[in-house]
Amino acid sequence: MDVGKDEIAVALRTPGDGPQGRITIKRTYKTFYAVLREAARWLAGQDVTHVAMEATGIYSTPVCHAMIEHGGFEQVLVCNPGHVKNVPGHKTDYADAEWLAQLLECGLLNASFIPSAAVKAARDVLRYRTKVVQQRTSGSGRWPPPRSSAKSVSARRSSSPGRPNARTTSPPAKTTRRKPSG
Repeated sequence: MDVGKDEIAVALRTPGDGPQGRITIKRTYKTFYAVLREAARWLAGQDVTHVAMEATGIYSTPVCHAMIEHGGFEQVLVCNPGHVKNVPGHKTDYADAEWLAQLLECGLLNASFIPSAAVKAARDVLRYRTKVVQQRTSGSGRWPPPRSSAKSVSARRSSSPGRPNARTTSPPAKTTRRKPSG
């Protein structure tokens, strides 16, 4: 069974008398923030101290924030999917969740860097500044520069030194060529 697009699979490993000494409890939760809050509270109620999840771009961000804000866990890891590839076989979200739980239990997961709010704000300001500078420099390389109106162009031409006034000069005389006779 696989979970839907708007759901997450959660695997919880607890001590027990199973074949490998552990019991795995699997659940699915919708990805609405209120439901994610319930998932974090359920995990905290089961005395979970560490949480691991696979990074799925911007989709893992609300899950991570819900776990941090409402779970009170010692550690919340967002892991690179390339580093936690499952063993070959039929891929399901439940199998991936269980595999992440086993890797976390063995201490084999490395967390991705999640910047603090202050670092995120500083990055946003720097990205905006870079964008503004790029826009300004792309405009300065254009030639001729944009002009405000035709009136100012003619005034500029008439007042430039060493150049005759465009209004007072007459157009060059027309010359005609004679055809050679012959």
